[in-house]
Amino acid sequence: MYETWIVASIETIAGKWDVPAGLTPPVDVEAIPNPKTWINEHFPRGRAYKETQDQEAMTVLLDLGLASSARSFRRLDHGLQEAVQAIDTGTRIITPRFE
Repeated sequence: MYETWIVASIETIAGKWDVPAGLTPPVDVEAIPNPKTWINEHFPRGRAYKETQDQEAMTVLLDLGLASSARSFRRLDHGLQEAVQAIDTGTRIITPRFE
């Protein structure tokens, strides 16, 4: 889920958009069963996370280095690197592989 990357970078978002200052992510962000719920649980009472309103604003503050602690982000990054290399070298790739 995209929100896993937001949780991984929550330190750069904390203190803004109703996210409490000083909030840190769990050690293994991929182990969070539902990152949207995790974000909701850290908003003040009466404030809910809404993708259409919050996701874009939080993305602007996302730290890609921190987001890379999420395996899913590293898979995307690796896939993009493979695609760029394939384009640059004119080779075919069947599917991005994560190593």
